[in-house]
Amino acid sequence: KQDKDGSWETIILRDLAGMDGGPTALAALALLEAGVPANDPAVAKAVEYLVKLELKRTYVVSLRTQVLARADAKKYAAEVQASADWLRK
Repeated sequence: KQDKDGSWETIILRDLAGMDGGPTALAALALLEAGVPANDPAVAKAVEYLVKLELKRTYVVSLRTQVLARADAKKYAAEVQASADWLRK
């Protein structure tokens, strides 16, 4: 279930595994791939949550990049580029 902050995080993945953003990015990507529009409230809230994340883990950064690119590649071009740059380090 999506939290009020737009995330689908769990304590285990967020706090213990350091994968903050992973479940949210995966859920948002699944919704977008299923044809849910980017302006759907659930997707839009998830995107807002993901944009604020610090780039820390390859898994999360990769999924976040896919979500932002599918949600609105032009609007999030700077974030997508920053993620790509981070992944190439």
